Amino acid sequence: AFVVGMVGGVVAGPCSGPVIASLMVLIGQRGEVALGAALMLAFSLGMGLLFIAAGTFSSLMLRPGMWMDTVKKFFGVLLWLGAVYYIAPHLSDAVTALLTAAVLLSTAVFSWPSPERAQQEGATICGMKRLYGVVGGLVGAYLLVGTLVSHGFILPPLSLSGGGGAAAAPTGPAWRSDEAAGLAYAREHDLPLIVDFTADWCAACKELEHFTYSDPRVIALSEHFVPVMIDATSDDDPEVTALLEKYQVSGLPTVKFLHPDGRPMEDLTLTGFVPADDFLPLMERALERAR
Repeated sequence: AFVVGMVGGVVAGPCSGPVIASLMVLIGQRGEVALGAALMLAFSLGMGLLFIAAGTFSSLMLRPGMWMDTVKKFFGVLLWLGAVYYIAPHLSDAVTALLTAAVLLSTAVFSWPSPERAQQEGATICGMKRLYGVVGGLVGAYLLVGTLVSHGFILPPLSLSGGGGAAAAPTGPAWRSDEAAGLAYAREHDLPLIVDFTADWCAACKELEHFTYSDPRVIALSEHFVPVMIDATSDDDPEVTALLEKYQVSGLPTVKFLHPDGRPMEDLTLTGFVPADDFLPLMERALERAR
């Protein structure tokens, strides 16, 4: 239980950490013991409510049987896929696809029910296993063959570009990495800033990059800003630490909108992933205030 709790803490830390940090800041500012105790108690009950319900009504909901072995294997597959998901930011797309294909193909083969097990497990469980075997096998084969073909292991590498020698369309805003230079440019040209704090290990940061910043509307509107992206992967860097303290960043991702003179628009601060449709109104409000 101790080891599982430690692993769960590492996995859940980036998700629950910003919430706890925000609560601690509020409690520290108010200085009220009763309020602090109530907030932390409510947070802990919210985190543990599902476990309390499961433990209380476990005798009514859960009946021993062969299905429990299937549930165990199902969560085993999820854990393998979860491991690939969390290590993916440190790997190339090809390696991530190959690892996912290996998990899906191996589990699809071994999940196929044998005749002996089929009689014990029943038609429903066997049908679900066969369905996963087919779907998982097809998706795994698609990832495996597609990766091998696109990287030239089977055929010459595929070229997916539309025209020969044509410049590729921009995949995101024109990010700057120097915060001081970005502030100077913003003051000189009277432009608001977008300051994005990101890290290689931050999954939500990658979602912002791939799904939000790649939206053509976001790219077009970002031309009226000075976009600055701060790589906070290494929190040992004194410059990164100074910027995290300057902008009071308690978790990643954090996106700040600044006036041309560098004053933060605190109520527009973003501390998680949002799709482009929700990010665009924040950009528009920041532009209106900067005028």
